[in-house]
Amino acid sequence: MSQAGLPDDILAMPVAERIALVAKIWDSIADDAVENLSPEQRVVLEARLAEHRANPNPGWTWEQVKDSLKNHQ
Repeated sequence: MSQAGLPDDILAMPVAERIALVAKIWDSIADDAVENLSPEQRVVLEARLAEHRANPNPGWTWEQVKDSLKNHQ
């Protein structure tokens, strides 16, 4: 994997610190995305969140997904 373009001080950081930095960057992107939602997008997001809260189905495990795919071949 190419590391071109990354500052040397970031590359010198321990992996755990680089992961924490990525998490902070990702959180800042997510915060900006939420702040910039259109009214229509906000309505859809709120509806999906309400649906999840009413029925918090955890979804499928990776094993269930693989089994389902194998059974449909």
